[in-house]
Amino acid sequence: MKLSLRMVLCGLILAACDRHPLDQLMDPVPSGAVPSAAANWVLYDDELETGGGFYLIPEAANQTLTDHDASGPAFGRKSIAYNWNGGEVNGQHLFAGFGLLVAQQIAQDASTPPRNLSAYGFTKITFWAKGALSENTILRAEGPADGTGSTISPRLEISADLLAGGWAKYALLVPNPAAFASVKQYVNFTLIYTQPTGTTLAGEGGTVDIDQIAYEH
Repeated sequence: MKLSLRMVLCGLILAACDRHPLDQLMDPVPSGAVPSAAANWVLYDDELETGGGFYLIPEAANQTLTDHDASGPAFGRKSIAYNWNGGEVNGQHLFAGFGLLVAQQIAQDASTPPRNLSAYGFTKITFWAKGALSENTILRAEGPADGTGSTISPRLEISADLLAGGWAKYALLVPNPAAFASVKQYVNFTLIYTQPTGTTLAGEGGTVDIDQIAYEH
């Protein structure tokens, strides 16, 4: 099969870039670049815009994560799809999820410096979400986090009933600017299972879709 010059050039462009050419035309801001202090910062919109990566919470089996699900995004062409089948993750079955790292992968987290975003005036993390969660399971959004585990990040808990209603926008309020001063994890999304009193039953997990994640004023 003969390749036209147009096909060859398109192939070279795609191979040389880590972003879709259409996305570059629509949003020329380089990946990982924070806009001016007066603007919101989109972390995910069809693709991850932070220059970092994803990680699983905890890094274990019985979970799947894709950042390019095209089955029905809230906006654009793609969204994030995460599933936990309720199976054991690192010896427990009470929580599992994923987050957005400053580092490109979890193995580089310790050696990657935190980002100081406190001067940009962000006051909340917004995102669109929907999902289908099993009984006694909720979605918890937390962030930003410094990665030390010694501080409690702001959190927002969303019920299975709300997620089942379809795409909706949520806002995680972060009133203290100091929370953005040493960011290692932009935001974490975790499915939390609460065992019925007096039982040791495992939950059945669930699926959650996330789109349009942003730091806003």
